[in-house]
Amino acid sequence: MVMRRVLCSLMLALLPMGPAWAQGPAPASAPASMPGLGDAGAALATRFDGEWFTRLVCEDVRPAQGGLVKGYTYEFKLSILRGVLDGQYGPPGGDGTVRYQGRVAPDGLLTLRADGVTGNADYNVGHVARGTAYRYTLRGRLEATQGSADRVEARPCRASFQRL
Repeated sequence: MVMRRVLCSLMLALLPMGPAWAQGPAPASAPASMPGLGDAGAALATRFDGEWFTRLVCEDVRPAQGGLVKGYTYEFKLSILRGVLDGQYGPPGGDGTVRYQGRVAPDGLLTLRADGVTGNADYNVGHVARGTAYRYTLRGRLEATQGSADRVEARPCRASFQRL
């Protein structure tokens, strides 16, 4: 028992910053936490880390009011680092662009938040004007090499993910 304590003490002493609970705040280069998405697991590499090809497909919809809203397909790369997802469709800040951020849990469950700026009104629910900010959520699951997620709010859309 004494030998085990000595070995544990030696192992802790060899760690450059001590045990994880004593390290203090994360360095500035660590990804910021996202409101509502939690912080669990953000510090460690995950089996999902890497680059993922993403295809988001939103079919035509015809709401009860407002007429046809045209469908669209977005294709972009999504990066996962320490369980934190980050992707961008289109140039940041432009019309018709979307930033995707979220987390993937160790079991593959994922939540993505999309923050975008509308483009052509024919593709926007309610035909809102170009340049209008919007937000929605996607929830789904990743497996080792592929996955999918569905849009939670507004129109039905499905994202598919393929590991690169």
